[in-house]
Amino acid sequence: MDDALSTTLHLALTHLDNKDSYVRMLFIDFSSAFNTIIPQYLIEKLNLLCLNTSLCNWILEFLTGRHPLNINGSSVEIDRSTKFLSVHLADNLTWSLNTSSITKKAHQHLYFLRKLRKAHLPPHILTTFYRGTIESILSSCITAWFGNCHIQTV
Repeated sequence: MDDALSTTLHLALTHLDNKDSYVRMLFIDFSSAFNTIIPQYLIEKLNLLCLNTSLCNWILEFLTGRHPLNINGSSVEIDRSTKFLSVHLADNLTWSLNTSSITKKAHQHLYFLRKLRKAHLPPHILTTFYRGTIESILSSCITAWFGNCHIQTV
């Protein structure tokens, strides 16, 4: 995921180096699209993109009055968050769940670092352990979530 995100950002930022340029990106995940779309909001956004009115009306008609998602007769609930490639994505696009999760996971690994330090291992071994376990957890997919982090005091 880091590579895909980094490549996309690199291409966009390289293009933005050109004078008077801009970048538009559209990401679509159709895996559960029809059970989460609010048709009227989508149409408002499509109108802002200056799409043909008849196309917007067709999309609105297609999405309006759809039955709840069912699999083998059982209703499927919409999740407030999901975990994708070890990143927690919330439905409101905040990162507090992801931050809490990686903080908890990193904190669990600190126990082992303390044990190694009590065993009087050399600093380079402790540093290697830290970088390979704790730092890698804390920096996992950082390119996706870091820009939206906020400082919060407890």
